[in-house]
Amino acid sequence: MVMTIEPTAQEQYMLELVNRARLNPQAEVDRNPYVAALNEDLAPGTISNTPKQALAFNLQLINSSRQHSQWMLDTDIFSHTGINGSNPGARMQGAGYQFTGSWTWGENIAWMGTTGTPNVTAFVAAEHDNLFDSAGHRKNILNDNFKEIGIGTLTGVFQGYNAVMTTQNFAKSGTASFITGVAFNDLVTDDDFYTVGEGLGGITVNALRQSDNQLFSTFTYASGGYQLALDPGTYTVSFSGGGLSTTVTQTVTLGSLNFKLDLATDKLPVTPTPGVTLTGTSANNTLTGGNGNDTLSGLAGNDILNGLNGNDMLFGGTGNDTLDGGNGDDQLDGGDGIDRLLGGAGNDILVGGLGVDTLIGGDGSDRLNGNAGNDILTGGVGGDFFVFDSNSAFTSSAFGVDKVTDFASGVDKIVLDQTTFGAITPAQIAIVNTDSLAAISMAQIVYSLGTGNLFFNQNGSVSGYGTGARFATIDNDNNSATIAPVLMVADFQIVA
Repeated sequence: MVMTIEPTAQEQYMLELVNRARLNPQAEVDRNPYVAALNEDLAPGTISNTPKQALAFNLQLINSSRQHSQWMLDTDIFSHTGINGSNPGARMQGAGYQFTGSWTWGENIAWMGTTGTPNVTAFVAAEHDNLFDSAGHRKNILNDNFKEIGIGTLTGVFQGYNAVMTTQNFAKSGTASFITGVAFNDLVTDDDFYTVGEGLGGITVNALRQSDNQLFSTFTYASGGYQLALDPGTYTVSFSGGGLSTTVTQTVTLGSLNFKLDLATDKLPVTPTPGVTLTGTSANNTLTGGNGNDTLSGLAGNDILNGLNGNDMLFGGTGNDTLDGGNGDDQLDGGDGIDRLLGGAGNDILVGGLGVDTLIGGDGSDRLNGNAGNDILTGGVGGDFFVFDSNSAFTSSAFGVDKVTDFASGVDKIVLDQTTFGAITPAQIAIVNTDSLAAISMAQIVYSLGTGNLFFNQNGSVSGYGTGARFATIDNDNNSATIAPVLMVADFQIVA
């Protein structure tokens, strides 16, 4: 049995990868070379792209995870059924984890092997990518009900290979929430993310509750990680000792969800600048962020969301909302309703919803996707991407007819997804003079110079568009007249 209960650097690294995915699911999809969509191989809407609470290590769950990894290595069996026919929940309880109140659990397992000497850190990263590629494992990684995790990564011989075996035990028990994070120096790889060898152990982490001055304390593990189970409230969190040249403090308001607070000593104070998470109600709310990386969710009602500085995530929800990202590289999702999305400065991602939305990128290289409804898309300054992708086969109701108001040939791109438009190639894109020529074109994507209309000509040269339709108009005039820019095939970008 595994006796030492403290995360290794590789186990800490895997937790940071898991929490990176939870805090920004869509960015993890974009980062993973094997995953095309968040709900790939799942029913639409199974996983939302809203941030999930970060997970905190639990020492009993680390123990249960390591014990199961060791059992699989010892028995040469890869299975969720373990010693004496046990299931994961029973193994967690056997390691001392208590399920009380509202509780749940889950388990992921992964292994990789080589005939040589395994690079444990590289294998951990690869196992994370492989787990995220698997629909069922991705659901566990992004399940917002979970609050705690144990990770057991061990090496040994498995099925004839020198293997790295990993078990992830996820759980939630009772009502406790956690302030959790990692202290690191970012000196091995300067990328603003934890790397094995960068962890800072022995740092004192104090949380002083402002309502009654009660103090809660812990130390960072040798891996750099820490967690504090706390009641909801506002806390002054400080990092000191352990070789720090100064005490670093940050105010944190903890609610029912965990809060992740990291310390990167190459960029003191705490980085990234902790943002706020604000959630509206069914009323008409105005939510305003600050200088950090904020998450603002309007929910129902006609809301106004202002991100201000930082790389913010704004979710309108239902209602007719106005979302303004401000400075930074922001992600704006209007949701249902007639919404107005303003990216501001930075390289922003703007996504409309079911209503007739207005998307304005602003400065920077922005990505604009109107989705359903007859939307107005304005990229602004910089090379922008106008995205047409419904994550399913083309229907006119999934798009409407969007109006692109400022397309610059040779600078901007029209992005067409093959999931929606089929296996199109640049050879199947045509520029014609009139709409009537578009209807009989042999190409499948046809742009009319006379009107600026952009068609999906699904049936090729047969008269009409088959199951296709007009899905956009490129009109660079803000008045009544239509000014259709001259486009080239190179202005289109096809993505799988």
